[in-house]
Amino acid sequence: MRLMTGGCREVVARRNRKRACQVIESAGETLRSLQVNGLRDDSLLSDLRAVEMVAIDLDGTLLTSDKCITRRTENAIKAAAAAGIEIVPATGRVVSVLPSRLVDLHRIRYAVCSAGASVEEVEFSSDCPRTLHEVGFDPMRAAELVEFLEHRCGDWIAADAGYRGELYMSRAALARVREFQLPCERIDFIARSRRPVDDLARTLRGFDGPVGRINLFVRTERARHAIMTWLNRELKVELANSLSDNIELNAPGTSKWNGLVWLTKMLGRSSEHVLVLGDGENDMDMLRRASVGVAMANAPREVRACARATTAQTNDDEGVARVLEELVRIRQRKEGILQIELRPKSWTA
Repeated sequence: MRLMTGGCREVVARRNRKRACQVIESAGETLRSLQVNGLRDDSLLSDLRAVEMVAIDLDGTLLTSDKCITRRTENAIKAAAAAGIEIVPATGRVVSVLPSRLVDLHRIRYAVCSAGASVEEVEFSSDCPRTLHEVGFDPMRAAELVEFLEHRCGDWIAADAGYRGELYMSRAALARVREFQLPCERIDFIARSRRPVDDLARTLRGFDGPVGRINLFVRTERARHAIMTWLNRELKVELANSLSDNIELNAPGTSKWNGLVWLTKMLGRSSEHVLVLGDGENDMDMLRRASVGVAMANAPREVRACARATTAQTNDDEGVARVLEELVRIRQRKEGILQIELRPKSWTA
């Protein structure tokens, strides 16, 4: 058994880093926006060249922390669309609360909404979208879930539900959510974007199509973790969260990835040529299953761990824009040298 001193191990580590970089540089491209989650990924460039669709989460990914789309990001979306790349928002939001500035670019044709429960055509306006595909809870089942949750959790939660691109919330829950540990601008957004009803469960029973998802705002972060753990034991539903203050309940089999697969089939494209960008727990499935799954630099560790690569910049530093710019450059076959900052889990001899 041969032991290496600390100095020898460092020499071997440098040699491995140099060897990995040499392999990647030989592809002859400039790529500065991604950090590869592993020692070597020889096929990354070929997979990037084959990308036909980019699916992008909104909150924490495309949008900055103050919910804005920067000018550079707008221009990157336009350039990618002009290069023939389909840009698809993949979000937990219902279609009625998609950022109007994004839709008004007239470069977005489709959106996967409600965490995959609906696929919407939004080419002309989010005000009059056309639902192409929808799945979700049977209205009676959704009503039963809301009643069960409100009975067991009481004032610790405020529930809403999505149906046909709109969000519904009881007036009592709208009043209660103002007491929660949420930023003022978040509470204002909730109040503006929900349709108030007297009784949410009774309203759901009157619907004649699938309820896309049920969302719970929770009074405190500690309570959210406890309720999430309890729900995992008690209910056979898909659970996730797109923000630090909510829990999303979806019908079994509902996910952003499944919505994207449906869309690629409808367009006659291959789901093997999709790049996804995301930062949240409800993005983890599509990050794992896409050919190129890219987590944001600002994503939690467990989200970054399930992706193939990580952006070199956060959502506040236009990480998405930089990836789209690189994709366009790769597609145009501009010459250069690939320079990726590798972030391996461990270096081995």
